[in-house]
Amino acid sequence: MDNYLNISEKIEGHRWWRPQAVLKVTGEDALTFLQGQVTQDLKLGSSSAVHYGLWLTPKGRVFADSVFFILGPQDVVMVSERTPAALLCSRMEQYIIADDVYIEDITEKFSGLDIYGVGHARRMSSGEKEVPSPGQWVSFEGGFLFHRWPVVSGIFRAIFAREKERLVSGIPEAELSTTITEWDRIARGIPSVPDDVGPGELPNEAGLEAVAISYTKGCYLGQETMARLKSLGQIRRQLVRIQGTGLIPLTRPLSVFQEGKRVGDLKTTAVAPDGGYLGFALITLLAFDRQKPLQIEGVAGEATLVDG
Repeated sequence: MDNYLNISEKIEGHRWWRPQAVLKVTGEDALTFLQGQVTQDLKLGSSSAVHYGLWLTPKGRVFADSVFFILGPQDVVMVSERTPAALLCSRMEQYIIADDVYIEDITEKFSGLDIYGVGHARRMSSGEKEVPSPGQWVSFEGGFLFHRWPVVSGIFRAIFAREKERLVSGIPEAELSTTITEWDRIARGIPSVPDDVGPGELPNEAGLEAVAISYTKGCYLGQETMARLKSLGQIRRQLVRIQGTGLIPLTRPLSVFQEGKRVGDLKTTAVAPDGGYLGFALITLLAFDRQKPLQIEGVAGEATLVDG
């Protein structure tokens, strides 16, 4: 099964999807308001910077994640792949008191397209400009073209006007299945919010502090917990990748055991080409041995840790 962990380098193709939320936040206080709500420093970087940030609960757990495009101090577009627009709107409206902030739900106007392969992304831009470098975006059919994940290259994401779907050219012929794209996501170590890390988890448990949290910006909801975690430098649980054989039930989460003791929960998984699986598991680190095999609730066979 180890051979399939490097499948990402060989994938070329595309995947259509629909974002759960595309929101336009405007008003005199738009950027300042959002800056006080999310973990990322939205005021850092150039005007073409892509900002990936988290929305936390007051106790520092992960409520949602979003990608932010700062068009101006009074004009911000935010996109969430998995969190519905209604939830994000409700969350923001709770904290708008005397702020000059307006939220417009424009989700239904937009499409999502993931492109695997730099050459394909360059052809999609019609040769008019280079593909964006990691952390940057370029305009694309009434929307944005950028890297799928802040620290991963080779996968590009386009969020653009749905009415322009038929105008998009240069898309690689192969349409990738969810089986392949989910395998690729987990193999690259990209957690899904809220499926792998959500309202019960801290962002640090999934390693998201490296890409989604600023420790130098001003106050935001959940900041005290993040500052305390940074100071202590310790977490009790960790999201790890595991691989194994056997048929995984659709129900989630599934309990993970080691030598008869429950040590965590299996979160998302993807089926391997050889019939095995690769998945994320949230493991309690106390008394957990990384070298010993794991057993998954209701699954025949053992699983092993991919991460060291």
